Amino acid sequence: MVKLGRTLRRHWDGILGYYQDYTTSSMIESINGLLQLAKRRARGYRRFENLRAIAYWTAGKRALKNPQLATH
Repeated sequence: MVKLGRTLRRHWDGILGYYQDYTTSSMIESINGLLQLAKRRARGYRRFENLRAIAYWTAGKRALKNPQLATH
């Protein structure tokens, strides 16, 4: 019971935050997963702009319109 009390005290702000806004960290975890996927797809690219373009492409599920971004 003592361990439960400490755990609740440590996470109290997050527990109350859920009931105030009904939000969880699932959206952030989803975005993180998309960014990790973009990093895997962008392996070998040398510029951050290319990684950003692939991240937008992955998150938006859109086709690339600029053929230069599709090459290394």
